[in-house]
Amino acid sequence: MTQRDDTPSASNHPNAAPKSTARTFLRQHRFGLLVGGLLAVVAVGSIANARPSAGHSTCGMMRSQDATATATPDPTGKVLITADARGFHPSSIEIIKGQRTTLEFRRTTDETCATSVVFPELKVEKVLPLNQTVAVELPADTSSTLTFQCGMGMYRGKIVVH
Repeated sequence: MTQRDDTPSASNHPNAAPKSTARTFLRQHRFGLLVGGLLAVVAVGSIANARPSAGHSTCGMMRSQDATATATPDPTGKVLITADARGFHPSSIEIIKGQRTTLEFRRTTDETCATSVVFPELKVEKVLPLNQTVAVELPADTSSTLTFQCGMGMYRGKIVVH
């Protein structure tokens, strides 16, 4: 029976010890290196094939692009706010103190976490069914800033009462 000797051979060659050390390291850690390499390949493949609209929530992945756009109520005191994959649009509303205002929320996609709207200061939460309008009456008796957000707090908006 032949025995294998894993001890480094004595050599006067300057590169002999590092190669032996490298071989020993690779031999001892080959399983971890293999698993790490496979995980890296899977991760890169997943990222390359990822699509924002692949049937999962995109909440927090994309921010509203019209965050600086400000809306005002129409002559009847209504503001239509759309909830879609990018959040709430418009996300900023200005109203005049004492003006009766109704926000009308309409969710247009299932590709969003904005399936409800929450007004933390008012302690109001409303479910937003797909393609249905949900009205929220705003108190505008004092100058203030009210916020609204999706149920997860990822998409936000504000109402400034002047």
